Amino acid sequence: MRLNSHSLQRRFSLDPRTKILLLLSISVFVVSGVAGSHAWVRSSTYLLAVIPLLLLGLEGRLYLAGCYGAIYSTCLYIAYVLVPITEGLTNSMLLVLVGVFTRILPAIFSGIYLVSTTTVSEFLAACRKLGLPQQMTIPLAVVFRFFPTFFSEAIAIEKSLAMRGLRFKHIIRLRLLPLLINTTRIGEELSAAALSRGLSASVKRSERQSLTFSWHDYLVLTIVTLPLCLLFISLLFG
Repeated sequence: MRLNSHSLQRRFSLDPRTKILLLLSISVFVVSGVAGSHAWVRSSTYLLAVIPLLLLGLEGRLYLAGCYGAIYSTCLYIAYVLVPITEGLTNSMLLVLVGVFTRILPAIFSGIYLVSTTTVSEFLAACRKLGLPQQMTIPLAVVFRFFPTFFSEAIAIEKSLAMRGLRFKHIIRLRLLPLLINTTRIGEELSAAALSRGLSASVKRSERQSLTFSWHDYLVLTIVTLPLCLLFISLLFG
């Protein structure tokens, strides 16, 4: 039963190259606001913002999907219901709040989806398939592995403080300082591990990961390229 559930979960997994292109597309069209005044392109960016929610749910990350859906839905409610009926300073603050969250959240959760559902080996294989140079892939591999380790260290510190009854005391001395020290140590260990595995070697490395596109990769890539096509059409005929 465990094997069946694992294979069902992996059935909806995307190729790492698709995840990387999804993150880049969301960063370009949602975060930077390239769409501008083009209504068609703006509408397609909402479709891009929904994709991380669906993918996190299909991968079994229901808690993350629920958090993202709740926050993004609240922002849309504020934008289309509360903003039109407010004035002055309140209206300006709501506009800034909604603008920041609706642009940043899709990229954040798309990055969380990429990190939480992709191994370092898959990520490196995808970078090599995309033709990225080693000067870029090695720092990305270190950063890619850094965040999960960082959050696990933060959780371990919180559990240690909770066991001692110090949950709400000395935030800086008991939380921030150990976390900063551990962060420095983690960075050094990950850099040493990357070098010891020969990631900086000039010879061509063999790949253990077999990366192939499936039909859901092509579906996501079609949706990802939709804003670019609409932007090109609007600029060409607008």
